Amino acid sequence: MIKFIFLFLIILSFQDNQKLEGRWKMYEAEAFLNILSSNNFKLGTEIQQKEIAETFQFALDNTYYSFKGDSIFFTDTGAHNTLNHKNGKWLFRSDTLIIFESKKIKTHKYLIESLKENKLIMKIIFPNGEVSLSNMKFIKVE
Repeated sequence: MIKFIFLFLIILSFQDNQKLEGRWKMYEAEAFLNILSSNNFKLGTEIQQKEIAETFQFALDNTYYSFKGDSIFFTDTGAHNTLNHKNGKWLFRSDTLIIFESKKIKTHKYLIESLKENKLIMKIIFPNGEVSLSNMKFIKVE
């Protein structure tokens, strides 16, 4: 019976891995929405508000995760709207996505809240183990 349960869990994990295969584009970041609707944002000048909104839009337009086998290719936006292309390996364990960035000791962890054929919702897991209150939403584009 234990062997059957273990096999069943492996099959479920494999199905989730297959669902992640492909290219995903971020279309919403709850943290961005929270900032844009905050009182501090509204207290900024029109120029500051415009710059922040443009930075967030740049991040939304350019954040992709592409899963192929055990490899991942992804983008990271930085200061002054720079775009960094990165790669590495990935694992999907239970409800956690773990990305091992190439040429770095750093790992990225995400709590998967929902994974459907064409929609992915996840939250960052910080190095101290705390889970972000804000989620990120992705749509499969390939």
